[in-house]
Amino acid sequence: MNLENNASTSLNTNNTKTHTNYQDNILGFYGNIFLLESEKYAKSNSTPKSQSQSNSRSTSKFKSFPKTTPDSLNDSLYNNDSQSVSSSTTQFTSISPKDKFSRRFPHLNIDYYTTITKRLLSRMYPKFCPNCEVELTLEINCNEKKVLCPKCFYQGSRTAYTPLHHLKLPLWVFSYILIESIQLYPAVLSGQGIKRRIGVTSNTACFLKRRLQLFLSEFMPRIKELMKEDILKDFKDVKLPENMDLTADIAGKAIVHADTVALFSATQRSNGGRKRHKHTGQTASIYLTDEVAKEKGKYQIGTLTHTMGIKQGAVILDSIPDQKERTIKPLFDFLPKDAPVFTDDGYPWLKRYNQNHKAVNHSARAIDKKRNVWSRNRWSKDGVNNQVAEGFQRILKHSFISGYSYISPKYSQLYLN
Repeated sequence: MNLENNASTSLNTNNTKTHTNYQDNILGFYGNIFLLESEKYAKSNSTPKSQSQSNSRSTSKFKSFPKTTPDSLNDSLYNNDSQSVSSSTTQFTSISPKDKFSRRFPHLNIDYYTTITKRLLSRMYPKFCPNCEVELTLEINCNEKKVLCPKCFYQGSRTAYTPLHHLKLPLWVFSYILIESIQLYPAVLSGQGIKRRIGVTSNTACFLKRRLQLFLSEFMPRIKELMKEDILKDFKDVKLPENMDLTADIAGKAIVHADTVALFSATQRSNGGRKRHKHTGQTASIYLTDEVAKEKGKYQIGTLTHTMGIKQGAVILDSIPDQKERTIKPLFDFLPKDAPVFTDDGYPWLKRYNQNHKAVNHSARAIDKKRNVWSRNRWSKDGVNNQVAEGFQRILKHSFISGYSYISPKYSQLYLN
């Protein structure tokens, strides 16, 4: 009896050692599954029924962890009890990084924003099968960026060679920031605003902002077509009379208003306290002198913006280096011939190309100089003004100053689009 007891105790201690060593080796992703299966196996196969009944009466209040061998663990993991294995593995299903990111926003309708992004990509950047020459329309449930050919099942990417090329975030993020930027108008959605909304890094937010800028730049040709159509509806082969009040003739019609404005202009302090003799007017405020430019390694500081807009209609913004004729004249080429254009006196050459060009003198002096210095009609005269362009420039300056601390002239066109 003593020999048998000694042998049983030695076996139990060996089993315990092997069990603890094995337990240390399997504490990984599936470690909890192994331990759960070993516990089930030990309860059913460790002791006989008579012994288990006697032990249960004496130790019903205390339950110890079952001691099993590595062989018993392997047998329990690969037995035919499929229900127990499936029920335990469902607790440890793998989740993709994109799904983890999306779960951080339970308050958002992820499916709604995903559908919007897919529709935008399919309408603006349709993908076609090279074999069947039909559009790729079938979707894959496990990959939202992949589309298939309905005939030969050729697989393509809906984001390839688009502003969302190599996008690592879910598709819903793009339409979400697009709708946010529309709802914030006239304010702007900066990179820091994107970072605060979706909780990404500064670099990721900057790249999302750049993708949004590239996407919106694709609409500029269509906006010019719509502006041209509005002008042709109201003015087609029409010549405006000279030296007459045009208020009644142009009421409620599409008139193009044009003007220029300087954004983030350079102060005299940034120019080293030196005056700018080479440039004059608005152009002087965006450039540095040659000596200071050599010291700082950059010549242009601010952004000169040309504005063309229709009242309650489209507005087109262009970043220009100066106000010369060779720079501004190509911006009017998309307009119909002799389309009515109202500006200030900064476009003296435009009358040679457009007979319906009208200008208002902002520097007009008063007739009675004893009472007033400036004329009352220096902002609007006979219905001719450029208040639409100047009004939008005010919105532009306030939104850019409040949203951006500074924009580089190199990327100014993307910000304006």
